[in-house]
Amino acid sequence: MHSPQVQSVEHQFIYKEQLKEAEYIVQNFPEKRKMVYELKHHEGLTNRQIAEKMEISTTMVEKHWRNAISTLKDHLQNLSSYTLLAVVMFF
Repeated sequence: MHSPQVQSVEHQFIYKEQLKEAEYIVQNFPEKRKMVYELKHHEGLTNRQIAEKMEISTTMVEKHWRNAISTLKDHLQNLSSYTLLAVVMFF
């Protein structure tokens, strides 16, 4: 069993890797998906505000948001498995 300090290091490592991967994924989103993600996640705009700003329907905003979250979730779940394996092998 790992000590609390080692577990903390493991969690920090996994968190940093997930954060780097998430940033990379977002930067490579298609243009509109990326814009919706940034407006909603970083600027806190509502779907309606985003739709008005981008001149698209709220339905399209919701679709881009769902796709963004789904893509991030899928990639980060895969990363978690591989990162955890690397951490176990490293420590």
